[in-house]
Amino acid sequence: MDVHVGQLCDPDELPGLAHFCEHLLFMGTEAYPSENEYSEFLAAHAGASNAFTSADHTNYYFDVNADHLEGAFDRFIHFFIDPLFSASCTERELLAVDSEHRKNLQSDGWRIHQLDKDLCDPSHPYAHFGTGSIETLRDEPARRGIDVREELLKFHARYYSANIMTLVILGKEPVEQLARWVVDKASAIKNISAAVPTFDKHPLSEAHLLTEIRIKPVKDLRELRIVFPLPDLTPQYLCKPTDYVSHLVGHESEGSWAQELSAGSHLGAKGFEFFTIAISLTEKGSKHHEEIVKLVFAYLEVIRNAGPVDWIYEESKNLSDVFFRFAEKTHPSSFVSRVAGHLHDYPPEHALCGPRVMFQMDRAAIAHVLTVFINSDFDSNGWDAAKWYGTEYKCTPLSEDLKTKETRPTIIIDTPTVRLWHKKDDTFWVPKAQANLLLKSPLAYATSVTAIHAQLYARLVEDAMNEYTYFAEVAGLSMALKVNPDLRERGRVFRKLTAFIDAFKMWHPPWNDQSTTDGIELTVRGYNDKLPLLVTKVVEAIKTLRIDAERFVAIKEEAGRQLKNFAMEQPYAQVTYYVSHATQERLWTADEKLAILE
Repeated sequence: MDVHVGQLCDPDELPGLAHFCEHLLFMGTEAYPSENEYSEFLAAHAGASNAFTSADHTNYYFDVNADHLEGAFDRFIHFFIDPLFSASCTERELLAVDSEHRKNLQSDGWRIHQLDKDLCDPSHPYAHFGTGSIETLRDEPARRGIDVREELLKFHARYYSANIMTLVILGKEPVEQLARWVVDKASAIKNISAAVPTFDKHPLSEAHLLTEIRIKPVKDLRELRIVFPLPDLTPQYLCKPTDYVSHLVGHESEGSWAQELSAGSHLGAKGFEFFTIAISLTEKGSKHHEEIVKLVFAYLEVIRNAGPVDWIYEESKNLSDVFFRFAEKTHPSSFVSRVAGHLHDYPPEHALCGPRVMFQMDRAAIAHVLTVFINSDFDSNGWDAAKWYGTEYKCTPLSEDLKTKETRPTIIIDTPTVRLWHKKDDTFWVPKAQANLLLKSPLAYATSVTAIHAQLYARLVEDAMNEYTYFAEVAGLSMALKVNPDLRERGRVFRKLTAFIDAFKMWHPPWNDQSTTDGIELTVRGYNDKLPLLVTKVVEAIKTLRIDAERFVAIKEEAGRQLKNFAMEQPYAQVTYYVSHATQERLWTADEKLAILE
């Protein structure tokens, strides 16, 4: 269930109220008054639930054993019919909200996201502190004589209306049966004809542009982000003009100033969005950030002067169509959650493909977006501390002909030096393949020195292949070299920024690395037509690598920063890592590796 209301609708005097409503909503209903009825039913039938509050959406979802969907759905839907908002649960859920806030205090993603909001137009709802805390939802309201629960009931009565809710249900039952459940059970949700909250004014006004903001991160990060204000372009989803720009700007090639580059737009709320160019810098690049900014704007000028190019759009359109046609199934709860949100913005026939497929070129729409990217000069803010986080800143059955499917991998080559396993895809039937090559060597993790050598070698190969693999990624192919447990990111940051904070998820923790201590493992996946070519190119690079001294320094420096940043991870993450250290026969710690690097 997606309700089209979120943090931007919080009253000015109660930051976090929408988030608090999300929490308290689940504390019992008139039909099922026990506050644990829903969670206990799900737990008893292999299910789970979750929810989130964003700028202008509150999204609730669950999954459960397929035989118990109706029972779970009935309990779920009553949260939107007759919730109790039990007063006895108020304090506990306030503490739960505050706990969420506190766990994010040392997260650079959350800190920078909130700082962006703090520095925009203070009169715009986007400037709200959306998470909420004990200070904003208990202490300060108490000092001002505000009954928070009473205000929550008013908030719920104003916005939780059937006409701004969308519902998606996925089950093994026939569609007709699922539809009857929805009609019979959900029709009782009140419809007060609430207006969909819309924010036509952009939080970044002229007064907030042409500004450089320097931020002191918790971790050792070097990133340059250029943000442009855009109107809400969702109505132009058939063309997706910003995807055209992202395809061009996100191109990665050789260079010593940047480690990674991504570009894309993300919706702030209904009415406005942002286009962000994010560049992860090397140490050398961080000393040339002004030159990098000039280069970015010079390239944007080239794109704008060239105007929309038919073959470039057609290439992007064809790729988006291929990616959608052969997309693999996702977890059911993630699927229904995502589609429920999309139903607010896309007609039913495009609820699945609308956000992903480029349908038709609109030259005027693309040209209009390109006018946003104008050249500029930058001013500098003084160092200050943000209010909420203290961030320092300077401002799917098989057909009858498929009965002979392979049920398990088989060995097709077995020699003293090579063993090759093969497993045919007999389930998904998409033109994709994955090849895993384990180059075994006992030296790869024999000592902390050889462990570091293996890691640096793998990164240098990936770096040398960066330009070639970028074009492979555009065509739906990817590669990764896995070595002994380290601090590598699991994969590249998405080319399109689906949410602002995604730009800060590139630092991969050491406790969850699907790595090997037996050597170096090459994984190549994607469309099978050209996969052998990519495997060949990567293996050739592994065999013939020539190490560039300048790139070696940059990659060594990046590895050192990631090792140092481990100390800044949240406690639960560090505990998990050290449990692995205590239970595995051999695991070199971050400190041991750092000592070798230095």
